Amino acid sequence: MIVAVDVGNTSTHLAAYQVEFSSGGAPSLLTRLGPICRWTDTWSVDELVDGHQSGRCWAIASVNSRRENEFSAWLSEHFPTESMQHIRGDQVGISVNLGQPDRVGIDRLLAAAAAHSLPPFHVPKIVVDAGTAVTVDLIDASGTFQGGTILAGRGAMTKALNELAEKLPDLTDEQMKDSVSAVGKTTEEALASGLYWGMVGGVREVIQQLTRTLDGPPVIMTTGGDARRLPIPGDWVPDLVLLGIARVGSRLF
Repeated sequence: MIVAVDVGNTSTHLAAYQVEFSSGGAPSLLTRLGPICRWTDTWSVDELVDGHQSGRCWAIASVNSRRENEFSAWLSEHFPTESMQHIRGDQVGISVNLGQPDRVGIDRLLAAAAAHSLPPFHVPKIVVDAGTAVTVDLIDASGTFQGGTILAGRGAMTKALNELAEKLPDLTDEQMKDSVSAVGKTTEEALASGLYWGMVGGVREVIQQLTRTLDGPPVIMTTGGDARRLPIPGDWVPDLVLLGIARVGSRLF
């Protein structure tokens, strides 16, 4: 069993996967065994899957070193005999057509590799990952990561405006509704509207611009905590980054 761990800037998510191998010994199928969990220091590993859990191997990918160290310390304290691997960008196994490939966030590479591994095959794909930051990335039909765009997520934007503009509030998750009117009747509503429709418009425009570089229409996949809350076209894959981590982990253990 591979436990994939995605350490982000604001939260850490986990999921357990069963690996099936082909006759040649290569991993051929990954099946998620339970829910996607959010880790806290009081989290119980029993939430990963129902029933007996044995032979766990922990594959960890991180974009935040402090949170990664916190999780690693927790794991070493509670499960000192279990295997742990910290995934590097050069282990993802995806071609990167950028001038400085070592500077690409590992979450972007993992999501891209996972998207390329899913059907339909041999077609270009665009991955929208909406979290603390929102990334819109292009993977060509051969599976090469071609780059994309990074935008601030709604949570990051409201914090920035609150810090830079004295009279603008820092909105809560409840105030940043799933769908809002463009006509805000209060400062809070106007801010929530700007965050929401600015995000939707930005992502839609980037998708259009990336699509214009292609000979045919791409497949669009969305993931991340905010992606399902926005009217963005595409196939929702909630565990896309975790699936990418599990794919790499299945080769490392």
